[in-house]
Amino acid sequence: VALALPLLSGAVWWWHRGRTTAALLALAAAVLCKEELALTAAAGGLYLAVVRRDKANGIPLLLAGLAVFLLLAGTVVPAIRGAALPFADRYSQWPADLRDLLALAARHPIRFAAAAWTPAKGRYLLDLLRPLGLLPLLAPWEALPALPTLARNLLSNHEPQFSIHFHYPAPLVPFLFAAAIAGLDRARRGLAGWVRRWAARAPGGRPAEPVCAAVAHGAALGWLAAAAAWWGADLPREWTRF
Repeated sequence: VALALPLLSGAVWWWHRGRTTAALLALAAAVLCKEELALTAAAGGLYLAVVRRDKANGIPLLLAGLAVFLLLAGTVVPAIRGAALPFADRYSQWPADLRDLLALAARHPIRFAAAAWTPAKGRYLLDLLRPLGLLPLLAPWEALPALPTLARNLLSNHEPQFSIHFHYPAPLVPFLFAAAIAGLDRARRGLAGWVRRWAARAPGGRPAEPVCAAVAHGAALGWLAAAAAWWGADLPREWTRF
């Protein structure tokens, strides 16, 4: 996982720089580090196709990621181990067949979510988001490639998988930071627009653009500073029980 992190970060960077080929190569290299990252690559294809409107690269990446994962998980890894995939007991509360699991989620989503949820998993999500000031919630589409890893951790009954003190959430980090940056930009632009509209109604008319920008930037930086202090503080116990 440690080797995959800079590769996933590079993929995010190159996506936003318009260098799709470099991003695809970085994702392919990340899959070589850990087989389940093929699902991350597939989700990256969905992100390219839906969010960035790049269906020419996104759809092939989605299909290739799914095919590689099925090949590795269904054939290569069991053949090398001489046994089924490891850690299956961490998901023993769910149907063993993936199709049955997806059918359960589709037919009974509320029951499915209730069965998967625990207070510890709520705390896990909060611990992921609060160092970033909850900003990924303002641009969740940027974290779309993180969904397979997040689902794998939340569906598990193995407690270290839904704790930030272990390596399991590491593949989430590049995408959560990308979502936080996009969320911060969205908040900054929204706040600047609100300042302009508010000031236009005040005596003296519209303020100078640098004033609006300074207010928006100051508020955004202040929120990040508050988030950093919040992350370092112990949460009230009742906050961890949702």
